[in-house]
Amino acid sequence: VVEAAPALDKAQLAEGFLLRLMASTAGDVCEAEAILGRKLEHGELEDETWMLVQLGRSFSAAQFDIAHRRLFAQSRRFEQFMQDFDVMLTPTLGKPPVEHGYFRLSGIDKWLAPLLSRCPIGPLAGKLDITARFAEKSFDWVSSTMAFNISGNPSVSLPLYWNTEQLPIGMMFTARFGDDETLFRLAGQLEKAQPWWDRRAPIYAA
Repeated sequence: VVEAAPALDKAQLAEGFLLRLMASTAGDVCEAEAILGRKLEHGELEDETWMLVQLGRSFSAAQFDIAHRRLFAQSRRFEQFMQDFDVMLTPTLGKPPVEHGYFRLSGIDKWLAPLLSRCPIGPLAGKLDITARFAEKSFDWVSSTMAFNISGNPSVSLPLYWNTEQLPIGMMFTARFGDDETLFRLAGQLEKAQPWWDRRAPIYAA
């Protein structure tokens, strides 16, 4: 076991992932409206969701393509790094489970969300730091899964560690592209060595 890290551009990963998320959210709304045969009412979705829709509609196809190329380049860089290793071990998440509503907007973003959710954002999209702040908060918690969702490398999360509150802390193992069998073998060996099938996290009342 050695400590090593791939030379990835975290900013490009975060920006590209968020652009995909925004575009997908806008696409989901378009598809839902086509299925329903009507426009969605504003009250049918949260302000944060509508804001993502408006942001997704504000980017051009060229911007989306550039982001896609950058993400592809990061994926190839990670795969090159993995040629020296069988698996990479990271935390599944950057911290224990967060409270309900953790990702709700706050401060100036909470004030802006209702306004931005109802009007075309267009040229303002690049001048607002909402997406940057949202990315920082999101990826502080979802620290590793996002990168491997982009790269397509197989991963498995195993509850091999439990904190003092008896909450499982996922240990995520990631293999080379297409090498799922290594993860199945490793997960089977680790479960035999440290079984978790009978462990349950406690339920905390709100």
